[in-house]
Amino acid sequence: MKKLSYAYISALCVELHLIVKAGIPIGEGVKLLADGERNKEISSVLDKIASNMETGEEFPDALRNTGSFPEYLCEMVEIGVKTGYQEEVLKSLSEYYESQDQLNRSIRNAIAYPSVLLVMLLFVAAILVTQVLPIFSDVYSQLGSEMPALAASIMRAGAWLSSYRVLVLILLAAVAAAGVFLVKAPNARKKLFASGRKPESLSGKIATARLSLAMSMTMQSGLDTGESLAMAKRLTENVYAIKRIDACRQLVDAGKPFASAAGESDLFPPTYSRMLEIGVRTGTADAAMAEIARRSELAATAEIDRVIGLIEPTLVIVMSVFIGAILLAVMLPLTGIMSAL
Repeated sequence: MKKLSYAYISALCVELHLIVKAGIPIGEGVKLLADGERNKEISSVLDKIASNMETGEEFPDALRNTGSFPEYLCEMVEIGVKTGYQEEVLKSLSEYYESQDQLNRSIRNAIAYPSVLLVMLLFVAAILVTQVLPIFSDVYSQLGSEMPALAASIMRAGAWLSSYRVLVLILLAAVAAAGVFLVKAPNARKKLFASGRKPESLSGKIATARLSLAMSMTMQSGLDTGESLAMAKRLTENVYAIKRIDACRQLVDAGKPFASAAGESDLFPPTYSRMLEIGVRTGTADAAMAEIARRSELAATAEIDRVIGLIEPTLVIVMSVFIGAILLAVMLPLTGIMSAL
């Protein structure tokens, strides 16, 4: 069964939260949602949950047995059922998956937009080299002269590419397929951004955002610090963030307060660690973590926008210089010849 999107999971958690808050049995509420769902695939998933619950399955098991929901969501719902925080857990899950969806969209844009721009620029350059330069070569021949060395070299390279155009097209198709795969496959994107060693790097900021979002949700759902760190670790792909989580857990297990352990292990940047320490001292640690999660998400999105902002003009400048150099190398000597005539 295909996994449901984060956007739909977030919306579903909101609806389930309202159902639980209204005192409606969750099995009946899921059945109502299934009856009102227009998407047949999603409706069948909801029907399966409702029918599983009618046979005596608990809600978390009914979710898990559909195969359409993340295991993390199923585990959090199970914790909510056992601890009596089901309403709060569903609300936190909705906010968590909404934030994850927004973050994933930013990452997709960071990959898709520069890729499309690069393909367009390469297409323009290919047309120039393989179609336009030969025309100028004929003009030079008719005038009894030769093309400049730079333009001639580029034209020969274009002729070589043209003779192997099938291979070139296969290579470009493979590159385009890889780009589409990264845009469509969330696991591949996660691995791509899972190697940032420094917290201030792009992948480091994304890892901090995911970690703080997970910590915020688990803390608001009533889990203690150790359980929150364990659950957050399962959602983190960045290997260096995982090491910092393990270091923080060791300090907490040794008796260190969570805020101090987070600071010593570099779990969060210093500013966020101080904010968390103030939250712990004032009894508002969950609210402080929610604010850290919000700021981390904004920081990650801003860093993604910054990287896109650097890539776009860089590609345009490089290709503009390349195309301009070709045209100048061809046009300036041609202008001189025409003036002599």
